[in-house]
Amino acid sequence: MIRWLYRHRVRILLNILAWGFLFNAAYNNSSSYYAATTAQTSFALHAICYNLLFLAVSSINTFWLMPRYFITRRYGTYCSLVGVLALLFTVVISRYNVWMTDHFPGLEDGQFSSISISMKTEDMSWADYYLSVAPSVLLTLFVFSIGFLMQEYFRVRQQQDIIVKKQVESELSLLKSQINPHFLFNVLNSIYALSLKKSDNTPNIVLRLSDMLRYMLYEARQEKVALEKELEMIENYIDIEKVRIGSGQQLSLTVNGDPAAYRIAPMLLLPFVENAVKHGIDSMSEHAYAHIAVTIEEGMLQFYCSNNFRQPGAQRTGGIGLENVGKRLELIYPGRHSLQVKTESTIFTVTLTLMLN
Repeated sequence: MIRWLYRHRVRILLNILAWGFLFNAAYNNSSSYYAATTAQTSFALHAICYNLLFLAVSSINTFWLMPRYFITRRYGTYCSLVGVLALLFTVVISRYNVWMTDHFPGLEDGQFSSISISMKTEDMSWADYYLSVAPSVLLTLFVFSIGFLMQEYFRVRQQQDIIVKKQVESELSLLKSQINPHFLFNVLNSIYALSLKKSDNTPNIVLRLSDMLRYMLYEARQEKVALEKELEMIENYIDIEKVRIGSGQQLSLTVNGDPAAYRIAPMLLLPFVENAVKHGIDSMSEHAYAHIAVTIEEGMLQFYCSNNFRQPGAQRTGGIGLENVGKRLELIYPGRHSLQVKTESTIFTVTLTLMLN
């Protein structure tokens, strides 16, 4: 019972508010009728019971028939049952209405309910009177059915939003898990190349890799990270690659503007740099370059990366890194980014414009 009340708490609250207004209107209407002193309590009780009939017919419909039959698309069964319900309460309300006007002298229609029903005249048959009362009962059912459908619509929308959010979170988590192994594979290959050369820089590079792994394990799990931390990650990666590729090739990073005040989705820019190194610099024995420029101005970030490669077709514009970045941008920054990837002759460029605020 408690679980049922909790599940329908919003619907119950809205019904209480709606019927509170109706009962208040009924109370105000009844104040114009002056019952005999001995009949005042009886009149008040019967007026409440009469109005409770309308509450009962609407509640049976919205709390039982509609959830069980209408929402589950058993329309035939629902129409049959709601028709029986309307007929039953039309008869009961009609009889009660006539009894009230006969039992309390001088009582007129509208003085004991906010839902107006015509009075039964002497020359009116019960069948005709039922037909005159039925529209009021059906109108009550219709109004509260509309209220139920509106509540159901917002409930379904809320559930859909939750499902979409969970799907996005799941997909982002998957994309992150794909990016990290890809990144580690490239860096470990660089360290392996240094170890083969017995380079004195190997300990320093391992230390930088340690800093990068700490960033990936602890900070990159967050939805957003400090932009300066993300740029520091790229600087560490470039320092590692500079030692590996030697002086015959160029790899540079330029940062303009102050990144301290901004945050960005983690591991978003690094795949572009990885791509430039792996498919650009590594494809050439000499005269290779990769220039990266980051500009931050008034909440807008512009990332530019340009590199050459050995021959047309050697530079792949897809790959797991760039493909994942494109997907993450669509999920995290919909309508707030512009990504352009171009290949011209042996030059490959990436331009990303991103609204950070």
